[in-house]
Amino acid sequence: MMKPIASLLLLVLAAAPMAAKWKAKEKTFDPVAVSDVRTVAGRYVGIDPDYVVALRLDENGTLSGKMTQFGVTSTLRDLRIDGAELSATVGGLPIHGTFVKRTRNGAISFGLLVHDAEVQIDDVTLNEIFCRKS
Repeated sequence: MMKPIASLLLLVLAAAPMAAKWKAKEKTFDPVAVSDVRTVAGRYVGIDPDYVVALRLDENGTLSGKMTQFGVTSTLRDLRIDGAELSATVGGLPIHGTFVKRTRNGAISFGLLVHDAEVQIDDVTLNEIFCRKS
């Protein structure tokens, strides 16, 4: 009788690490409409130092920006904000992002969710990158 119980206990203990790998993360992104561009000026870090969006407000209240991707810094041109949406061009290519409130496992962060990022890290391509405002 003891042998089947010991075998069952061993099976349960062996399966425990496998169950731990299937941890569920609760993550949501809620758009945040921008009514005052002064609130979004700042540095947004996705993969520091490899992916950073910096938005700056000049003395005239005009928003400008730069994006750094893996050591290459480019100017954001034709920068526009409409509600929660940011659009610009980088090197002639369009970029689109959404200002969001991210909730992950109860922790809340404000940032910019960059869509169609197409960032290659090792053998993984990221299509969206959340850049937390720092």
